[in-house]
Amino acid sequence: MLQDVSRKETVATLNAKVDAQGMLESIPVKLFVQEGGYKFAKGDVLKISATYDNPTGKLLHDGAMGIAVGYFVAADDAKMATLRRDSKSAHDMAGMSHDH
Repeated sequence: MLQDVSRKETVATLNAKVDAQGMLESIPVKLFVQEGGYKFAKGDVLKISATYDNPTGKLLHDGAMGIAVGYFVAADDAKMATLRRDSKSAHDMAGMSHDH
């Protein structure tokens, strides 16, 4: 679960699907593109939590908890522009000849 603690709001809840033996079948992905993104404010506190159901009571060496990956962009185009690199890199060798 991803929460915006500052706003007391749940951003996303993703429940993994397991088979009858408890083996992972799928993990959902939440895309915010259709919604125009999820807008965080400077200073927002985010909390990621994962619940792990292990009925064996033993350490599962190949087990895992949870992970969250996100892409963030500035809402202000001017601030985004400061993060962009020039399209022509100093290491761009596409136009160079091997004969030189």
